[in-house]
Amino acid sequence: MKDIAARYGIHRATVTEILRRTEVPTRRYGLPETVREEFARLYTQGLGIRAVANRLGIRGSTRGRRRLRRGAASAGP
Repeated sequence: MKDIAARYGIHRATVTEILRRTEVPTRRYGLPETVREEFARLYTQGLGIRAVANRLGIRGSTRGRRRLRRGAASAGP
C-alpha cells in the first residue's frame, strides 16, 4: 500500500478505499478466529504465552504476543 500511495502521490487510506470500492480482495491481517480460540484454550489451560505461540507456529513481536495474551485472558473458561 505504501508503495502504491507513494507512486501516485495519494494517501494509503485512499488506496484502501479505491480497492474496497472496486471489490479487489485484500489481505487480512491478524490470526483467524479458529487460531485465536485455540490460543485462548491452551493459554487458559496453563501453557505459557511463548509455548502456545510456538506450538501454534505463531511468530511475532512481543507486543503481538501481549495482545494475544489479553485476548486469551478475556476469553477465559
